[in-house]
Amino acid sequence: MLPILLACSEPLHIDPRPRVEDSADSARVAVEFAEGDPITNAGSAELNTTAELVGAAVVSEDRGLAVGGPGWIWIDLQAQEALAMGLAGNVYRVAVDGERAYLATRTEGIAPLDLGDPPTQGEHVQVGPHEGVAADGGIVLVGGLDAGMLVLDRALEPLGDLDLDRAFAVAIEGDRGAVTDGDRLLWLDLSDPAAPMVLDEVSTQAPGRDLALEGGTLALAMGEGIAIYEVAGDAIELRSVLEVPGAPLSIDLDGDWLWIAAWEVAALAWVGRGEPRVVGHEAPRASAMGIGAKDGVALLGDWEFATILRQVPDTQGPEVHLEGVDVIADEASFEVRNWGAGTLELAFEESESVELSHQELSLGAGEAVTLTAALEGDSAVELGWTSNDPDELEGALSIGPASGVLGSEHAEMELLGFLPPDDALSPYRLADYRGQVVVLVYFTTW
Repeated sequence: MLPILLACSEPLHIDPRPRVEDSADSARVAVEFAEGDPITNAGSAELNTTAELVGAAVVSEDRGLAVGGPGWIWIDLQAQEALAMGLAGNVYRVAVDGERAYLATRTEGIAPLDLGDPPTQGEHVQVGPHEGVAADGGIVLVGGLDAGMLVLDRALEPLGDLDLDRAFAVAIEGDRGAVTDGDRLLWLDLSDPAAPMVLDEVSTQAPGRDLALEGGTLALAMGEGIAIYEVAGDAIELRSVLEVPGAPLSIDLDGDWLWIAAWEVAALAWVGRGEPRVVGHEAPRASAMGIGAKDGVALLGDWEFATILRQVPDTQGPEVHLEGVDVIADEASFEVRNWGAGTLELAFEESESVELSHQELSLGAGEAVTLTAALEGDSAVELGWTSNDPDELEGALSIGPASGVLGSEHAEMELLGFLPPDDALSPYRLADYRGQVVVLVYFTTW
């Protein structure tokens, strides 16, 4: 192996991001943060059923609602157990307005759910293909895709609509609301539900998947980040774009705090006074698909689980994020990133089998660095590390030889498939396409 790596005895240091000053008229609350883990995992409810949970809402201090493939599940947040459930088709979104919830199924209509203990489900109301749902003060908004944004009353009777090309995510608070239309975000006056009025419009870097609105903050999950907007009267203005590992699928505002379900992690962000920033994250048991929050408690639609998360008030810390490394031709590059709000101190153990470009790192909030690893021999190595991340004080980085080398011949394989526009299944052999570029596309029907 060629000695091409540079040794470094001092930690590699990355300066934190510059802070953004508040405007003089900001009404947000200032918080002094302590170092620590901002999220604790309070456990997952025992469901006693096969679940594919993709959405959630916190209804009260003691009760939550998880939704997904089986319909809805009524959760005791204190005892971490399921109290009741109802079959409502595949429920993808849920909105709570006082003592009533609305279950959005995409294709099977919207079902009202009166939140007694246990809840009582009403009949589905057909509204056509749809995505997001939001409700407040007896007004229900629905992202009706090419039918535009639909405005319904408490009984899901039509009140009005807004003509859009692809209405997806929606949010409402009082007489103000928001809707995404492709890569546009519209700020709305809903004082006359029969005639929604567009007050402001901004372009987004990607189509919106979910919206959250509370007070003077509007948050937009785009699948590639979370945009935080300041709202004041008739206008919205971008404050910041936050990033987390994975793809943000669902968000919910709890005062000055934003909870994020991003597939790989459930994250918590501060959106109050100062620069919006992610203060920490927690790994899900399965996949962080949907999230709802209230009064410092979050319920995570965690695919096969309903996971309860609790906020540790006014704390923040660094967050280490490391994945295994496959070494090709004796060397590989990999990224180490601090996804938290505090400075991350990380140290790798010494190994005779692995040479790293840096053994120690110091990364500011949100900063990343690319390291190189050179592997001696053909055996994988578990390289231990320690950090000041409050919930990941130590771990191990797997470094091993790749299963294949670039330019090597792939083993012969045969698969059933089809070539559009013909959808008839036929066997295809890789050897028949020797010398050609082959792209395999896998998909599912749900």
